[in-house]
Amino acid sequence: GNEDLLDIIGNSKNVPKLQRHFKNMFQGVQAIILPEEENPPTKVLGIASREGEQVFFKTPVNLKDEKVNVWLTNVEKE
Repeated sequence: GNEDLLDIIGNSKNVPKLQRHFKNMFQGVQAIILPEEENPPTKVLGIASREGEQVFFKTPVNLKDEKVNVWLTNVEKE
């Protein structure tokens, strides 16, 4: 709802903090997969389901210098 949207906008530069919202935004998606070695992360590698399934994108979604609405749309397209 509105609280999710406000939190996403307010924390748009802190991608790991947004993880809790993905289950509400994308059906069947519990979290996005980020590179463990990057802090802050510069790309989304894939998605993970509540059951633990992981799907990696052919092309990682760029986070660096992207607005949150742009990279979220790109995650949805992948």
